Amino acid sequence: MNVTLKLPDHLVREARHLALDENTSLSALVVELLTRKLEERTAHRSAPKSWIDAFSGEPDDKFLERDFPMEDRKIIPIRETVFEPDEQ
Repeated sequence: MNVTLKLPDHLVREARHLALDENTSLSALVVELLTRKLEERTAHRSAPKSWIDAFSGEPDDKFLERDFPMEDRKIIPIRETVFEPDEQ
């Protein structure tokens, strides 16, 4: 099937260079990259992990790639904490 895509010029140039480096066509490169991306997506739809599996071992790569917003630490007031020994 023929498909027309609108891509930025710099992206197409880099993709053509990559295809040449890998001794393949631009179409074959796009097919390979899309296939890999769709396989990753399908793999992540697997059965949910148990709590033990979810919290043991290394974190999932997708978790590490997410951008979690952090509060600006300059506006968080510093809390004083004093530890005193227990009375016996």
